[in-house]
Amino acid sequence: MLATALVCVNWRCESSRVDASGRQVLSTFQRAAILARTSDPARGSARTPPRPRPPPGAAMLRPSARCNREHPQNALAPRSPLVSAALDICGWPSGKIGAQRKKGRLPVSRQRQKGRLPVSSVDKLLAVRHIVHEYANFVSSAEMVLTGQDIDGDNFKPPVNTHISHAFYLNCRKLADFFQNRNGDCVAAQHYVATHKADLPVSELWRCAINKQLVHVTYARNDTSRDITTDVQKALYKELQDKWREFRNGLPEPYAAEFTNTVAERRAPYSNGQPSEFRYYDLD
Repeated sequence: MLATALVCVNWRCESSRVDASGRQVLSTFQRAAILARTSDPARGSARTPPRPRPPPGAAMLRPSARCNREHPQNALAPRSPLVSAALDICGWPSGKIGAQRKKGRLPVSRQRQKGRLPVSSVDKLLAVRHIVHEYANFVSSAEMVLTGQDIDGDNFKPPVNTHISHAFYLNCRKLADFFQNRNGDCVAAQHYVATHKADLPVSELWRCAINKQLVHVTYARNDTSRDITTDVQKALYKELQDKWREFRNGLPEPYAAEFTNTVAERRAPYSNGQPSEFRYYDLD
């Protein structure tokens, strides 16, 4: 077996050749490895059982396959709290991945995306605080981008202004997706107001440019880049503010009251007396 392992290692170091007729010619090490593998009686009688298939996305959250081969104890080690938390967020209850997969069940987020799991009124009420949180961040980032100052009136120094502008564009993207019901497994305005439809011409016009600015480094920047000017930033801000107010005005109960209360809480001081970072901003 030791000889087999050494031969396999050397096989990886020496590539095969191609003769004049175009046929592949195996190297010495490759031929020896094949012979050793096929002539080893123990290899055919003691097959390694196939690995269980992981759930979607789990490959990004576990040690690499190479790491597991070199250190087999890693593959059997208890899952870290960080990995468990990430899997829970993705809809895979920690510790139950194998059982869920074996039974053919999808994670909760995927069930919603496939339309198999309706959104309950409790889910929607609990999600209000997340929507208000995102809108508050949108307003604060917009005000900081347009004024160049923080909530206390202090000017930003580069590169802080660039970082804040990226936060503003990301917030624009999230709110546009919410209003236009690009939901998948995400919260959508239509979950609260069934007839809600949003026409966002400014957001649509600049959607591609914002995407390229945030998450892509493309060669198109050399030739066809477009500056996102202050006028564009103001137009994005106004369009999404107007759509927020239209959405709020169409909310039925109990969601309208929940939005009102949550907005008031975001602008109120914290329990320790510290003032809210949104205290000066209009979140209605």
